[in-house]
Amino acid sequence: MKELTRRYMVAGALGATVTLAFFRGGPGTSAQAAPARSVLDFRLPGDRDDSGAFARAIAAARQIHAPAGRGLGPGGAYLIGDVAPAADTEIFGDGIGRTVIRPAADRGAAIFCDSGGAQARVRGIVIRDLTFQGWARERGFSEHRHLVNLAGVEDARIERVAFRAFQGDGLILSSGRVPGTERHNRGVSVIDCVFDGVNNQNRNGISVIDGDRVRIERCAFRNCTRPNMPGAIDFEPDESAFAIIANVAVIGCRFDNIGGNVGVIGFHIPAVVARLPRGINIVDNVIGSYVGSGASIYLNVNRALPPDAPGMDINIEGNRGANGAWVYDFYSAKGIRARGNAWQDYRYGSKIGYAEPRHLVRDAAIGDRFVRCGRENKVGLYVFNVSGLDLGGSAFVDCGDGSANAYAISFARGASENVSLENVTVTSPTGRTRAAVVREAGHRFSPRGNRQGGNHFGALPAVEITRAP
Repeated sequence: MKELTRRYMVAGALGATVTLAFFRGGPGTSAQAAPARSVLDFRLPGDRDDSGAFARAIAAARQIHAPAGRGLGPGGAYLIGDVAPAADTEIFGDGIGRTVIRPAADRGAAIFCDSGGAQARVRGIVIRDLTFQGWARERGFSEHRHLVNLAGVEDARIERVAFRAFQGDGLILSSGRVPGTERHNRGVSVIDCVFDGVNNQNRNGISVIDGDRVRIERCAFRNCTRPNMPGAIDFEPDESAFAIIANVAVIGCRFDNIGGNVGVIGFHIPAVVARLPRGINIVDNVIGSYVGSGASIYLNVNRALPPDAPGMDINIEGNRGANGAWVYDFYSAKGIRARGNAWQDYRYGSKIGYAEPRHLVRDAAIGDRFVRCGRENKVGLYVFNVSGLDLGGSAFVDCGDGSANAYAISFARGASENVSLENVTVTSPTGRTRAAVVREAGHRFSPRGNRQGGNHFGALPAVEITRAP
């Protein structure tokens, strides 16, 4: 799941406010002061690829135009390797599919920007209106060969860019290439972009090793990720205490034919990372035809958080998913609000917490609609180790497979406390669900803090969670 180095928040239900001002004013403002220059003006006789021309253009200009079909590579594509944009540099083409940039075969990423220090930032980079084309079709998977690698940037904007056939990641916000290197990325917007892995022989569409105020909006992800890699968008720091994942928004994106073994959108935070992620908004996305083994949304901070730990302010709202594996894999986190999401036709269901003590979810509220979830593993929602769980307003329709052990909600091996099971609806018009709520033998309730009532289960049996077994 990891490289040598691994890897905005919407004002909303959690009461946090981050405005668009964070994403305006930095990128491109200096670039407007001088006319654009063509990268062709900087080509020299003897150039065997376009890296030198881009480097010379960046040294001399702030707006750099790459005309369509004029590169030195196949079909007029530009061949570049480890080109490093300077502050306030704007690189733009003539549109997706017209201007094409490919990574040079003997170098690293097409674009590699490293600020050079933990406190340093390269500010105001803009990349727009072009395509980065990798070599996954011709050469297959190569985990660490990315198309664009940004390490230590601030107020960067990537807009109307296609990332295709990447062998590693399409875009990675990294901490550099050397293990233990400290770099921080802040204020990165990825808007109206396409991430097409072409043949699923890639790592991730986007990897975020370090990022504060990262906004991914109206992007399309398809054909990404081989079975043993994470997924379309992976927030996964290195094993470094200084890593930051905060104020993240994934809004209005579309995901199709995504593979991987973690999640379509995943947050995997090693226990050594000192700062918990905070301010995560996953809103109005559409997830379809998942071919991996993970979840639509995955959360794991790899530690059992104490009661006084700060909430992570995770808001999951207005998303729609169909034809996937797991809906939610919430292994460990605190402060989750999932409301108004609709999920249907999932092979499995959802997991809240897990059996190991370190996999504990605190203060979660889920009010979603689950239709025909758990078609293969028989259960719509597993509850393992939780402290504070409100399922009010959630609805389960035909969850399970019709067998004797087909349940909407199962309290599985672990322990729960302060659970609210109120105003929950469970229906089974085709008889796929045999019980609304069950408690497995390995689960321990704390009845005193639980609440139950106002539910609509029809004739389906349900265990009483406010009484000791």
